Amino acid sequence: MTDDPITPLFAHDEPGPRFTVAEASKRLEEPGVPADTLASQIRSFAQRRLVHVRGTKGSGRTAHNLYALSDLAAAKVLSVLTSDLSLSDNKVMEAVSLALYTWDADMPLPAKHANSPVLTALAHTLSDADAWWVFDLRAHRSDQTGERRFRIRLYDPRNGIPKDKPLPDEFQPRAAVTIQLRPLLIRLASDRAAAN
Repeated sequence: MTDDPITPLFAHDEPGPRFTVAEASKRLEEPGVPADTLASQIRSFAQRRLVHVRGTKGSGRTAHNLYALSDLAAAKVLSVLTSDLSLSDNKVMEAVSLALYTWDADMPLPAKHANSPVLTALAHTLSDADAWWVFDLRAHRSDQTGERRFRIRLYDPRNGIPKDKPLPDEFQPRAAVTIQLRPLLIRLASDRAAAN
C-alpha cells in the first residue's frame, strides 16, 4: 500500500440487504469458528472501526448495528486473520481494513470502479464462476529503523498481479499471507440460516 490512498469509497449506500450482528455471525459461521465467536469479533471490529456500520435498527441501548454484505466479507477476512493466524496487531488490522475498503492510489483497474475492493471482489465472485479473487498481505521491515510497511491487495489473478511502487532498499520482506476469497465469499452469500 502507498501512503496516499484514494479517498475511501465505502461511505456510499451499497445495494442489498442489511444484517444485524446475529444475522451476520450466522452467515459467517463455519466449523471451528462458531456464531458466538464471530459475533464477538464483529462487535470488536466495528468498535475498532475495522468493519463499517451502515446504519442501526432500533434505538437507545437496544439498537443494533447494521452491516452490508461487503462488510460481512471484510469481517470474514479479518476473522480468518484473527482466528486462523492469531493476528491481533492493530497496525496490521488497520492496514487490512483500509485495503479492503479503499483502492490504493497506484492500483490499476478496476480502481476507477465506484465500489470498494471488497465489494468488487464480492460482486465479481458472485457473478462470474471463473473469478477467483485473492487477498494478499506482505509485510516488510526496515533493516535500519525497524519500521514496518505493508503491501495489501485484493485482485483477480486473471487480470495479472498488481505491481507496487518499489519500497526503499532498506525494507526487507518479512512475511506473506494469501487468502483465497472465493470459498469465503460464496459461503457468506448463501443464507444458511433460512435453510435451517
